[in-house]
Amino acid sequence: MGCFEEFEVGTQTVLSMGPTRDIRIGRERLDALRAAPGIPPGSATDDAITRAIEGATGHPTILVLRGATEHGTWAMQPDLSRPEREELGYHLMRSHLPLYRRLLELGIWAHVRVDWGPNEIEGLEAGAARLAEELAAQPEAKRDHWILQVHSQWLLTSYEDCKAAILPRIARVVESRRRAYERTFGAPSPT
Repeated sequence: MGCFEEFEVGTQTVLSMGPTRDIRIGRERLDALRAAPGIPPGSATDDAITRAIEGATGHPTILVLRGATEHGTWAMQPDLSRPEREELGYHLMRSHLPLYRRLLELGIWAHVRVDWGPNEIEGLEAGAARLAEELAAQPEAKRDHWILQVHSQWLLTSYEDCKAAILPRIARVVESRRRAYERTFGAPSPT
């Protein structure tokens, strides 16, 4: 991930990131995630996202991850079937839980994805819903359930439309979202 942009929306700082090359995720990654015991370790992309937030000039509270930029796209391989996309989405969401926890620790209270294709949105949303259902049944996983239900959003819209119409609405609720989280779970801390 690269193509950084940092800007203000209301009183909130937004950090936007997107791919600098074409990235295709397919059966090889699905097989590797299936074989990983427990929650798989984070990726180099996860590390790049964390470093970008830590190195931002402001203190970002909103992260926008773009699926496409003028330099590249992130996509699931087109030959994956719908069930494979949904399973891949599930395993990707599981593997991203440590990153999402870290985003909260770094003060990111909204995580928005834009410029993603319909197959990617469908697979990731289905995977997140499946994982959220599993987490809802585990009392010790309430925080992770909250992350999937409230913190992360997928929007089938363009980056420009998101900047113009959606980010101002999200920026208005960031502080209340933070307070609600802290009332429920306490301040985010490393796990």
